[in-house]
Amino acid sequence: MNVFLTGGTGLLGRHVIEQLAAAGARVVALARDEAGESTLRALGATPLRGRVEDPRTWDRVLPCQVVVHIAAIIAARAPWPVFYQANVEGTRLAATTARRIGARLVHVSSVAVYGRRAYDVEPLSIGERFPFGPLEEHDYYARSKRLAEEVVREEVDRGLEAVILRPCVTYGPGDRLFLPRLVAVARHGWLPLIGKKDAPLALVHARNVAAGVVAAATVPLAAGRVYNLTNDDEISPRAFIAAIGDGIGRRVRTVTVPETAALATARVMEAGLRIVGPGLYPGTLTGAVRFWRGGNPYRSHAARADLGWHALIRHAEGVREAARDAIRPTG
Repeated sequence: MNVFLTGGTGLLGRHVIEQLAAAGARVVALARDEAGESTLRALGATPLRGRVEDPRTWDRVLPCQVVVHIAAIIAARAPWPVFYQANVEGTRLAATTARRIGARLVHVSSVAVYGRRAYDVEPLSIGERFPFGPLEEHDYYARSKRLAEEVVREEVDRGLEAVILRPCVTYGPGDRLFLPRLVAVARHGWLPLIGKKDAPLALVHARNVAAGVVAAATVPLAAGRVYNLTNDDEISPRAFIAAIGDGIGRRVRTVTVPETAALATARVMEAGLRIVGPGLYPGTLTGAVRFWRGGNPYRSHAARADLGWHALIRHAEGVREAARDAIRPTG
């Protein structure tokens, strides 16, 4: 099987390339620069220099069976046009190219499309047909991912064979966004707990998401199917903190913060962000509080049934491994 892939140097893309290569696939992956080319070669992929938002790059994509589109701006402090070009127009080019060459598109979206208040519903109540909630005007990531899904559906109506995947918060070795920030605080000997819940976090390991991507690339499916990838294993905030401590080799104490106080503080900080200017994600701080208090609102029954999706790694092991990686010297 021949595969073209974007986002191969990121957290998820690295695991996808490794699993595709192990399955015997030949992978050509997009590289933005020379460093990216070196990384992709080391992973076993053939690099193609270009940018996801540049139509000339996509003109050079050779016929293949599958296009895996992972590349996206997630947390950059960038204006809306930058998010739109990368996340929406980049997806449009991936989808139109896949349709042109007769390939299946596996588009990696996000549970952010459901809206940031999704954490206020009952656990495991959000399936793929759950109605989308409102989005903050400046929540550029969620807005762009929702529009990107619309782009894919437009191409499905024109004959594209596509699968949309929606993972939740993803972590693993090589994570540069989520776990390193927690580890940086944990190295001082403490981390907060929000409220007194002990419910599982809406968290998924990159290696397990990659397994879902590989399955979506190979399992016969109806065009336009959507799958949440959000329930690979269960781990509570308290157990998550303990696993971080195991990974960094020190005890990490917990400080319990009342949920009402944490939400109130987040809202005040978000009000300040609105004053500072756009692109700083009002709505995501309160979303982060709701996430960290525990309680996974998403379910992945369809992925298990249709894709045979299951955990390759459990969170207790995965968090320890990723925490060790976060403190490993680089260079």
